[in-house]
Amino acid sequence: MRTIRVLYLEQDNGTYLAHLEMNGGFKVEATSLERSDVWDGMYKASQVGRDLARRATPEQYDLVVIGNNRGTGVEYARLLLHDIKSRVLVVWNDYRPGDEEIYASLGLEHFCSRPEQADYLLKMLGEGEWHLEGYDTFDGEPYRLEGHYVNEAAATRAAQECLAKLEEDQPSESSGGRDGIQERVFIVRPDGSKYLFAG
Repeated sequence: MRTIRVLYLEQDNGTYLAHLEMNGGFKVEATSLERSDVWDGMYKASQVGRDLARRATPEQYDLVVIGNNRGTGVEYARLLLHDIKSRVLVVWNDYRPGDEEIYASLGLEHFCSRPEQADYLLKMLGEGEWHLEGYDTFDGEPYRLEGHYVNEAAATRAAQECLAKLEEDQPSESSGGRDGIQERVFIVRPDGSKYLFAG
């Protein structure tokens, strides 16, 4: 299992990093700020965060996440060494195109909303090429299912969960199951080819 080292220049939210472990198949080693380094009645850039940002190198960290936190993340971005900037993701509660201008002027390239960060980090790692596709038997149309997966095993686990949910929503007794009108789940390979997942 590949180990991913993440510098989290905001308070760690284990939910997003757990997603990397579950859906990416990684072991995650995270260095993150304490709540007191981020918030003391208002958002702030702490000395601990500044020191971590200033010393961060590609040899130490595979990824760096900066919370914008009402603009305080800009101070950390200014301290980063050039060599690590391609590995930095800046996150907002609700990112809108244009929010990133000051970070882009500092040489950063990756931006998203917090709920999207786990999938975005997988893309930054060059992983997560596997994904799932649903098929609506009524409309005869495929549709993209959320999530990116680092390998077939991770995609298979996600497909099993999708089938279990379909069985709850469209029970075999009334839908005929996978031989009837129940929707289908396909696993899509990195090359775009796919196969029906039968469970």
